Amino acid sequence: MATVTEKENKQGEKSWQVRFSNKKLLGKPVYITYYNEKEAWASAREADDCFARGIVPEWLKDTIGIDIEEAVDDYVAKTPVNKDDVSKLYTFLDDYPTLQLKDINFPFAERFITELKRKRHIKPGTIRKYKGAVSRFVDWAVRHEHMESNPFDHLPKGYATYTDADLEYVQELKDEERDRRLEVYEIIDEKGKTRTIDEEVLIRKALAEKNDFDREKIRQRKEKAGWTKKQIDDHIQALDWEARSLCLMFELALESAMRMAEIYSLSHSQVDLEKRTIFLDETKNGDKRQVPITSIALIALKDFGIRRSGPVFPWGPRDKKTGDKLSKRYNRLFKKAGLENFRFHDLRHEATSRFFIDTDLSTALIMKITGHKTPQMLARYANIRGSELVDELW
Repeated sequence: MATVTEKENKQGEKSWQVRFSNKKLLGKPVYITYYNEKEAWASAREADDCFARGIVPEWLKDTIGIDIEEAVDDYVAKTPVNKDDVSKLYTFLDDYPTLQLKDINFPFAERFITELKRKRHIKPGTIRKYKGAVSRFVDWAVRHEHMESNPFDHLPKGYATYTDADLEYVQELKDEERDRRLEVYEIIDEKGKTRTIDEEVLIRKALAEKNDFDREKIRQRKEKAGWTKKQIDDHIQALDWEARSLCLMFELALESAMRMAEIYSLSHSQVDLEKRTIFLDETKNGDKRQVPITSIALIALKDFGIRRSGPVFPWGPRDKKTGDKLSKRYNRLFKKAGLENFRFHDLRHEATSRFFIDTDLSTALIMKITGHKTPQMLARYANIRGSELVDELW
């Protein structure tokens, strides 16, 4: 009998796992993952027809491999294996319960290393130990002719080092676990009076001060240093562009829930003021999406000035170095504004929560705006306070 189960990973990518079971013909169940639903169901129906006639399809025979759990048991029983390797091997089996020896190829080896970094967040030294434990078992399997070669031998030098993409992925997961939002609260000052503190207002004030730098003072200082008029004008223009960019980035994050990298890498050609959309052709999950421009964001973009081409912001390419630089810049600005433990990415949580609270948009439509693949992923960003739900109760 063949059964089809639909699965979906954290990135929202769907696959269909078919479980082929016939104790007489197959022994243990065989699992095959398909990335096309029609192909999965067609294989399931063909297998059931063959099982009814007492035969195994030729294509299924090719997939029947040696049970990896039995192989590991055999390896541990007949080979002097240290306790640390044994522990790591059985953890490996728990992580990949349907894996067969035939499935251990180079793409799997790469995926195994990537998941150790991105799912388990373990140190490079420990990654090398896990790889070593599994690789020694595979060497044994090759010697016993269960496998043709060891794909772990072909991993590149430095495989255990976290790449920029790994670090960005792990940081994104950490950011998703945060529930920090902009707060409005009351304090009693030194005179005993009650004051209302609005963190959004504090940030806007700090941004306005950043934009209100003394241009004449800078001009006089640079003239004394021997700068030409053109050099001074270009320098002041660059400072002005950067200050206004910090304001616009804040506005877009709060109005659209776009990620920092999606914003600072924008080009003018991606912004369509007439259609009120921003086209993102490079996102974290690899999908393209269109983000609607709210009326507030539209005013901010028009005031900023959108041209036909060129970068909207002055901070260069989309990479980890630029992202780190901007994150630190905003962290300093938020701290100067009086906010504790607030990051730029928290604006994505704030914006997503506001979509739920302040609009009648469905979850599906909000997902299209924010770029989340599943409602579960979106739910991590929608940090709605109990006080914001009071008005919705009877």
